[in-house]
Amino acid sequence: MEDHGSKAKLRDLTASFEEAARGVASPNESRGSAANRLRSVVAQVEAATPGGAPLHAQLDHVRRWLDALEQPTDHARFGGAARVREHVALQIRLAISALEDYIGATE
Repeated sequence: MEDHGSKAKLRDLTASFEEAARGVASPNESRGSAANRLRSVVAQVEAATPGGAPLHAQLDHVRRWLDALEQPTDHARFGGAARVREHVALQIRLAISALEDYIGATE
């Protein structure tokens, strides 16, 4: 079982993920800035959750779609930039759910 400090850190990372999702979904947010912030959060979550294989698999999905977001030439293939942003935000929400499951499983 993890200590209270670790649980608090994981909950803070959940909030960071939610903020990153809003940035990615916003058409007014710089693609590079939102991507950098999201990559940082993904790395922090991964480092803080050893043994969280299902969560880590979802984080890989976030990274793949983030890669697509950073490649404007791929946007048309996926239905446009707005659609790619929406899909990245969806993958983030799924990762948040997986993180919450991880937190619950370690209580």
